[in-house]
Amino acid sequence: AFSLERIQSKPAVFDTDKLEWMNGQYLSHKSAAELEPEVRRELGVMGIDPGSRDIKPVIEAVKTRSRLITDIAQQAAVRLDPSTAKADDKGKAYRVKQGDAFKENLRLATSLLEEIPENEWSPTSTLAALHRAAESKNAKLGEVMQPLRVVLTGSTVSEPVDQLLGVVGRAPALQAFKSFLDNPST
Repeated sequence: AFSLERIQSKPAVFDTDKLEWMNGQYLSHKSAAELEPEVRRELGVMGIDPGSRDIKPVIEAVKTRSRLITDIAQQAAVRLDPSTAKADDKGKAYRVKQGDAFKENLRLATSLLEEIPENEWSPTSTLAALHRAAESKNAKLGEVMQPLRVVLTGSTVSEPVDQLLGVVGRAPALQAFKSFLDNPST
């Protein structure tokens, strides 16, 4: 079936973007448990030790937006320790565009989230608090949620904010918001 006449004369193309996309598809179909050892190894390379913390929920939350194990680890690192989040260009642009409203919405959302006890912290309870915050300002829900996302991840893109808050946890999330409000230049 092989013949030299059927070989194309144009050079082969190695498309790394396509390869990364395919790898992302493969990663999104793997379970968090299957990915955990590799992600833990990458976190170690990054100098982050999640200890005995169950990182499977974090992996599950970020794997669909990742193309490489290093992408998963970088996103997981921010969710394990929000103080490591660095604002990307879109996150910075959003903060500038919103101006004072960014801090106002963050402050309002933080005050309502603080009312949720640790044992009731869940995507359902945090979403209800964020709905109350938006209603109190007669604002869109996204206007209240987006500052939380930007502070926790440095980006305007993540899993839904209620899920993000659940993965990060009450104490680390509230600490990140308070730190930002005390020093918004970070």
